[in-house]
Amino acid sequence: MTTTPTTAAAASTSTGAAAAVAPATPGPRHVLGLATPHLRTPAEVDHAAARVAQVAGFPVGALVASTLVPGPPQHLGLVVLTAEPLPEQVAAAVAAAAGATGPGEEVARRAAAGDADRVARYPGLDVLLGVLPVAEVLRSGAVEALVGLGGLVVPDDAELDTRDHVRPRLAGGRMVLDVQPSRGGRWVPFEPPVQHACCSNH
Repeated sequence: MTTTPTTAAAASTSTGAAAAVAPATPGPRHVLGLATPHLRTPAEVDHAAARVAQVAGFPVGALVASTLVPGPPQHLGLVVLTAEPLPEQVAAAVAAAAGATGPGEEVARRAAAGDADRVARYPGLDVLLGVLPVAEVLRSGAVEALVGLGGLVVPDDAELDTRDHVRPRLAGGRMVLDVQPSRGGRWVPFEPPVQHACCSNH
């Protein structure tokens, strides 16, 4: 199984102190698209991404994302983005962990252009917890931009209530989180927390 290289860059918008989390996959990204017609919900993607991340030899800085595939059948295709090509043995194990039926060419093409609908695993996922200042979220490097729904501007001094569930999208090679206003002047991710029977941190 081979990976597709892409030169999508991740240009951070954070300022101030050095990022606490290194950029996920700096420089060229290598893409492994997987056909996963059994994945129909974000919760199923999160569980599959957790299994993929546990594969021996899986890079710490890799991204695991999903993109809607119209089908038939309509499903969520899984894609892995890494700084270096995955060794063939690791790529095969990743595909098996995801339950892939073959290569996912459509999701791979989109990811190679720097786009994916939803990133389920990424460096910094475990630090975006609780209520955080927006400036701190951006400084972390895990998310590079917050975009308010309907064109709303997110103030620099606002707070983000992560609800312990932050799933950005990949847009033009950047990690972008869609947010909406909430109570008390805070903002929350547009995607609500997904309830898991297990693995609640995924």
